[in-house]
Amino acid sequence: MQHLDLIEKKTIMFTVMAVLFFSAVNQTIVGTTLPTIVSSLGGMEYFNWVFTIFMLASSISSMLAGKLSDNYGRKPFFLIGIVTLIFASLLCGFSQSMLQLIAFRGFQGVGAGIIISLSFASVGDLFHPKERGKWQGWLTSVFGLSSLIGPTMGGYIVDHFDWHWVFWIFLPFGLVAFFVMLKYYPTKEEASEKLPVDYPGIVTFTAAISFLLYYLSILGLEPPSLKRESILFFGVFLLTSLVFLELKAKDPIIPLALFKKNTFLVSNIVGFFLGMGMFGVVIYIPFFMQGAMQVSATESGIVMMSMTLSLVFASTIGGNLISKTGKYKLLGAGGILVMVLGMFWMSRLHIDSSSWDTALRVILFGLGLGVSFTVFTLSVQFEVDKHQIGIAVSSAQLFRQLGGTVGVSLFGGIFGTLMNSRIQKLFQTMVSSNTSEVGRNLFLDSKILLNHHALQEITNGLTGGLLQNVSKIILALRKNMGGVLDDVFLISTGILVLAFIISVFLREVSLENN
Repeated sequence: MQHLDLIEKKTIMFTVMAVLFFSAVNQTIVGTTLPTIVSSLGGMEYFNWVFTIFMLASSISSMLAGKLSDNYGRKPFFLIGIVTLIFASLLCGFSQSMLQLIAFRGFQGVGAGIIISLSFASVGDLFHPKERGKWQGWLTSVFGLSSLIGPTMGGYIVDHFDWHWVFWIFLPFGLVAFFVMLKYYPTKEEASEKLPVDYPGIVTFTAAISFLLYYLSILGLEPPSLKRESILFFGVFLLTSLVFLELKAKDPIIPLALFKKNTFLVSNIVGFFLGMGMFGVVIYIPFFMQGAMQVSATESGIVMMSMTLSLVFASTIGGNLISKTGKYKLLGAGGILVMVLGMFWMSRLHIDSSSWDTALRVILFGLGLGVSFTVFTLSVQFEVDKHQIGIAVSSAQLFRQLGGTVGVSLFGGIFGTLMNSRIQKLFQTMVSSNTSEVGRNLFLDSKILLNHHALQEITNGLTGGLLQNVSKIILALRKNMGGVLDDVFLISTGILVLAFIISVFLREVSLENN
């Protein structure tokens, strides 16, 4: 890569941040807008795939782009990713059916995956290892801010404009970033030896990850069946085949020798468990607040925003500390320990906890998460050759994504199983021949706790002993949901403890001579 002065490097990095924001905000903006989109397009039974297809496509494209850009340079893949994301976002806005939207979201995922992995890899290209912490922290902050701005902006757009603008409003960001990237991002020097592209590895990797991610995404939704388990079998078979192919390939898409390096292996394993643990909070704190505590969706959203802000703050501080001290092992382990404390504190929540009390717990968790993500995205790079930084960074993203997918399925299964078994016990304890039909029906649909309007309608028409009986049942169901979610948080705490133990084995290399 050509020599660049500090001004040029900063210009490139601010461009990368703009591109990363454009990519990440398109990932998060859909969450609050889906109810409106579904009411317009229909296809309620497919809405989960709006998220799943994006995740699957981005996981695959990030890994492939990371490796191929190591060989052929970041710039052409950055430009391909931006164009893909712009074009796909435009098409998403023109969707006439839910199936069309899902297909175009898949293309969005391809573009976003390329951009996200190359954005973090660019830090390794441009800066000395000791300088990378600061910039890695800034990138993590941009990613965190998109999680804050995306859902808020999406909700505002569908409240005041047509839903199509959800996908169009940030297109100017992409266009400007494309031309700045085209002008300023350096071009990779031609390699003296052209290695053959590992097409068998690319195809096998894509198929293996597709099968495995699809299996994980339906694990908590579909009962055991021959069809479901055959998907797992094909995924494992293809993954095994990939190992043999990569051992023989001249330039493998996944260099297996990297797993012999301590920082690469330990960082990715820790990242996998961090991805699992993170979803224990991101998904189930809103459930706890809206279902068990009976606060509004807006109030729970504000609490989650506090976590995002603490993550942004901690990632920036953590990155700067690495740049100043050149140390990262203690910081990474400390970040995980803070996450453990925050998660355990959340497992002590009860239905009478205040939103302020809940916010303090998620803020503590967010501080640990921000530091940990920055550290382990950096450390995965420290023992790899400079021409392998792309594959190293994209592998970290893939392992976190896989961990998150496993976490969603695992916690979803635990939550559903515990809820059903405990509701049955409650039913046997509380329901008698004198229990009203209204009270009995509450046990059949405990999800009604999340629908405050419907719950209010049920109790509005009741008086006297009937109101007292139904209120008692609602209180018991709230306590039941709170107890189940406390158990989910406790299990998630155990997973993070495992991540902490593994992080102790991380080797700390000197960044001065790296």
